[in-house]
Amino acid sequence: MKKNIVTIITALSLLSCGGSNNTTPTEDKTKPEVGNIDTPTESTTTVNEDEATAEHPESEDHYAIWKMDSTNEVNFKTSHLIAMQLCGHVKHVETSDKCSFDFDANGKMTRYDDGQGELQVMNEPDEESLNLYVPGGACSYGIDLKNKRLNTYTGGEYSYSWEFTYVYDANGKLQYVNEHVTERDEVNGKEQEKETNTKSMVQVLEADHHGNWTKMKYGERIKTRTISYHDNPIGGFEETGNNPMNCTLQLTGSIGGDNNCTFALANGEGTYKNAYGTRLTKAVAYTNGQLKVEAYDSKSKAQIGYFEGSFTSTGSQMVYKGVFTNTKTGGKVDFNLKN
Repeated sequence: MKKNIVTIITALSLLSCGGSNNTTPTEDKTKPEVGNIDTPTESTTTVNEDEATAEHPESEDHYAIWKMDSTNEVNFKTSHLIAMQLCGHVKHVETSDKCSFDFDANGKMTRYDDGQGELQVMNEPDEESLNLYVPGGACSYGIDLKNKRLNTYTGGEYSYSWEFTYVYDANGKLQYVNEHVTERDEVNGKEQEKETNTKSMVQVLEADHHGNWTKMKYGERIKTRTISYHDNPIGGFEETGNNPMNCTLQLTGSIGGDNNCTFALANGEGTYKNAYGTRLTKAVAYTNGQLKVEAYDSKSKAQIGYFEGSFTSTGSQMVYKGVFTNTKTGGKVDFNLKN
C-alpha cells in the first residue's frame, strides 16, 4: 500500500507545479533544497531566492505571456486543468517525471498515467477539486474556482500523508509551495510520528503561447513538460481537427424573428434562406469560438451584411448564435441557429 502512495506523491503532486521527485518517503536527501523558511526543520535546506532569480532571470515581458489575461484561451480553465496548472484547450501532456495525461476539448481529464499505470479520475471538471484514485490511496487537488487557481494538494493514508499549500502574490503569481508530510509507524508497540515541512520556491522559466509553463524551477529542480492542444476547441470537431470554416454545416432556426430560416456552409461557403429569399454566405474568420460569416446578394454578389457570434459544438449538437448586421442600414437583428 505504501508503494502506491509513494507513486501518487511523486508522479502527481509535484508534476503539475514542477516539484520534487522523491523515490521513497524517507529519502529526504532527494527532496529539493528550498529557501527562505522562517522556521526551518531538520530536513530543510535554505537557498537564496535572489540568487535563484539571477540564475534564471524572468522579465516582465516573459511573465506577461504566462499570467492570466483577457484572452479566451488563457481564461479557459476547469478544475481539472487548474489542478495541473494548465489553461486553454489542452489535449495531451508529457512531463519530465515520465507522466502523461489527456483532456477532452471541454477541459475534462480523461486519462492520467503516472508511468506505472493509470489512475482513476473520480469527479467532474466543474467541481472545486480534482480527485484521483489508485489502489492503496487517493489524492485531491483543492481548487479556488473564483480566482481560478490551485490552493491545496492532499492525500495519502494513515502511515503516510501530505498536505501542500500553494501561495500566490497579490497579482496571482505562484510564489512557493509549503509541503507538510506526516509519516507514522509502530515500533515496539508504540506509535511514532514524523512530520516534515518544506518550502519550495517556484519560478517559471519558459511558457508557450497558450499561457502554460513548459519549463519551471521548483526548489532546486528543473521541471519540463510538452503540451499539445485540440486544433479547434469546439466540442465535436476536435476529433477531426475541422472548424466551421472548412467543414459542412446544415443549421436551422431564427434570424431577426423569422423562425423558419436555414443556414448552410460547406468548406466556408454556402447560403442562408429566410422569407425574403436565398442569400450567399462565406465564412471569413473563426477565432476563439467566434465565427464571422459574410452575406451577399445572390444576383449582384454585393455584400448585404454579416453574421457574427459564437459557434459551439457539444457532441453532435452545433449552435451558432449572435447578431446579424446589415452593412447598408447598420441595423442589427439576433440570430439563433442549430442542427
